[in-house]
Order: sequence, then structure tokens, then C-alpha cells
Amino acid sequence: MKLKFNQQKCMLVAILLVILLVLLTLCLKEIDKKSFITPLPTTTIIQTTTTTIPQPEVENNEEYNYCSDDWECACGMHKETGECIVGNYNEIFTVQRPECAEFCKDKKPKLRCVNNKCVY
Repeated sequence: MKLKFNQQKCMLVAILLVILLVLLTLCLKEIDKKSFITPLPTTTIIQTTTTTIPQPEVENNEEYNYCSDDWECACGMHKETGECIVGNYNEIFTVQRPECAEFCKDKKPKLRCVNNKCVY
């Protein structure tokens, strides 16, 4: 059986689409095997007894607040003390924590580095 030229082109396009679909499926399976997302650390909150958020004392602990550029400043929970602070992103859990949401909500848009200190 002899096919017309247009029928031959359609068959060729269909075969190429099937091959492309198979390759795409294989690529997606391969990507799925690799994990690009690091899981967030989990914390368990047992009970909250205070409603006020402690303010850090800058005079006694200035190293958490050091910066050389605006992009280094963040607002969140200090990794060691658990305080809600504005400081260098290396010292802070920058993932939104419910404990610091109220403290950070007005400060995040205004963060900047002035004289090597993060301020808002």
C-alpha cells in the first residue's frame, strides 16, 4: 500500500512525537529521583506561655548583627538563643517561624545595612 506524501509526513510527525514523549517521561523520572529540596528542620511547640517577644540586647551580642551589604540582613529567630531578632542571615532561621511573625512583619520591608549593622 502506497501512502501519499502528506500521509507520510503525518506518520513521521506522529512517530517523532511518540519518541519525544518517551524521552520526556524518562527525563522526568530521572529528575524525580534526585532531591533538590532540602527538608526544613522541624520543631515541636509544646506550649506558649508569654505573649511578648523578647528584644535582643545589641550591646552584649553585636556579632549576630554584623553586615557589609543590605542583602545580608534578615529578620527571624536566632539559631542559638531562640530570640526574634534582626541581624545577619547566617545567624537567623530565615524560614518564617510563627513565633516571630508579629515581630518581623513590619521590619522585613525596611531591612538595610548601615555602618555594618542590620537596622530597620
